[in-house]
Amino acid sequence: MSVFLMNKTVIFTIFAGIVIVIIGVAVFFMNVPQDQSRDDDADKDVDIPVASEEYFAERMATLGVERIGQPIEGFDAFLYLSAFPALQDQDFHEVEALLGTYEFVGGALTFQERRDGPIHSAAQTVSENGMATLLKNVSNRLEFRITDSKSVDMILENISEGLNLGVPIVDYFKTKIVYKAVEDLNEQVYRADCNKRGGRFSTCGSPCDVDAEICILVCAITCEGITTGSGVMGQVLVGPQCPVLRFPPEEGCEDKPYETDISIFQKENSDEQFQTAKTDQEAFFRIELEPGEYILQAQGGNPFPACSKKEITVSADQFEEIILSCDTGIR
Repeated sequence: MSVFLMNKTVIFTIFAGIVIVIIGVAVFFMNVPQDQSRDDDADKDVDIPVASEEYFAERMATLGVERIGQPIEGFDAFLYLSAFPALQDQDFHEVEALLGTYEFVGGALTFQERRDGPIHSAAQTVSENGMATLLKNVSNRLEFRITDSKSVDMILENISEGLNLGVPIVDYFKTKIVYKAVEDLNEQVYRADCNKRGGRFSTCGSPCDVDAEICILVCAITCEGITTGSGVMGQVLVGPQCPVLRFPPEEGCEDKPYETDISIFQKENSDEQFQTAKTDQEAFFRIELEPGEYILQAQGGNPFPACSKKEITVSADQFEEIILSCDTGIR
């Protein structure tokens, strides 16, 4: 009888010990900071090359000027949101400015100005560090890994409605691109974008590269057979259309497509016209050029519209995307 009671005691002690261990483990994991876990996951994508950050800042400034003009005090978050409508307020969370930081709290974007320095009209201008933070935020939201200038171009494609008719792109390959399916976009928008790229449109293409050994068998919206080579493509826009320029522009005051001819000059011999091209009716153009440095200018009127020159660098196996701007003279 005493042996039986002793065995029951031992069993109970072992069982109680196991329960205590289980409870202890559960309490330990319940107290692991979940926010830190998410932060660690997010930080995996933070290591962006400095060259990519600099390229992003340069392209954002250039495209911003082409779209809404040159701000006197530089670009702040709200001007960038006007120039790149596919950006979101949350992308500017903790983005540094010259004299403060942007915060996205409670669904609203605000600017928190530092009080330890003089008040300046350029206080809200996004700084170099702020542009790096913006790139990190956008790449995390879109789940894009930034490795080089080409991946930055993919980001720009997705946040820039004017350069590719607002068609978001999932993947670039050498001879094809894969679009992101968006319910509100008409099929004709995808077709128009593919046509200006010189490709073949498909509503059920492969989401993988043509040389991929393993690929998921699903339908993707693609632009196949993109012409290989190098050159420049884009659109000619003319503005302003109204005497008073506001950001964002009022309805009817947006820059308009301007069908015209385009003059191309080699930068090393800019006094002599190298080549001419013509836009289509929607003012889009695609010009094949050998790698090198060029100057492009849309042909305007006398005196208006007055079209500005734009310097570009064409790389091998790549088409540079640009906007050529013309001034109506309306003030």
